[in-house]
Amino acid sequence: MMNNQISPMLAKVSTPFDNPNYLFEIKWDGERVIAFVQDGKITRLQNRRLRDVSKQFPEIIGLEVNAKEAILDGEMVVLGEDKKPSFSKLSQRSRVQDPLRIGLLSKAMPAVYVVFDIIYRDGESLLTKPLLQRKQLLSIIPKEGSPITPNFSIDAKGQTFFESVTSMGYEGIMAKRKDSPYLLGKRSDSWLKMKPQKSAICSVIGYTKGEGNRTLLGALVIGETRENRMIDRGRVGSGISTKTLGDLLSLLRPLAEKNGITWVDPSLQIEVSYFEETEGGHFRFPVFKRIVA
Repeated sequence: MMNNQISPMLAKVSTPFDNPNYLFEIKWDGERVIAFVQDGKITRLQNRRLRDVSKQFPEIIGLEVNAKEAILDGEMVVLGEDKKPSFSKLSQRSRVQDPLRIGLLSKAMPAVYVVFDIIYRDGESLLTKPLLQRKQLLSIIPKEGSPITPNFSIDAKGQTFFESVTSMGYEGIMAKRKDSPYLLGKRSDSWLKMKPQKSAICSVIGYTKGEGNRTLLGALVIGETRENRMIDRGRVGSGISTKTLGDLLSLLRPLAEKNGITWVDPSLQIEVSYFEETEGGHFRFPVFKRIVA
């Protein structure tokens, strides 16, 4: 297992709840990373897309762990000035390829590896062990003075934890069944993610063509009117059903086609839910909700 690529276990979307069979953790706004430990040190990092990202985070490579061999699962985060995870700073770290600049950024914007699971240790696969047992084995992670840390969790009280965490500006929370095994590459009800949702009424200003049963319309290009000017909010394709697709095509009035986008009369409005705005003003994780007018 030590030499293989690891497809991490995934979570389904849920709303906050209380349940004594679950642990609740902070959901970090970072990049999912699997860490490989050999001879007591982290030697390799792999992201969710199975890409080696070891060179992007040199400050994590070589960190000591109290195990000869191990495979850890966690989130790579970069903290902003407010000590909260900054996705924009992490994205900057992830995009850089020049070794000199990577080295400089690792000192100016150091990453923290928040570990929430372990799936292999010293010759033993832990995939079938219940979550609570795997959590106990995270004692191999140094407790203080290191940019690698175990994730904090609480028992049973998910609703209060969600309100507290989101009010402090974190992305959301995770709920994990205490008896759940680790399911490689699978999305399971045993792991649930909860994030606050914002919404906005946007004008449809264009659309792109798609593939398969979405050949005629892939994603909507949307904008939001603020102070008498249209702000580009990016594109939304998620949440559009087959019926809604037909309704949209009958309501949209094309004006021109340019650069792969069919531009339309902006009179049609829709409601879009999203997590937050990027620095460029686009919505992160936008989802179509309904046609407004």
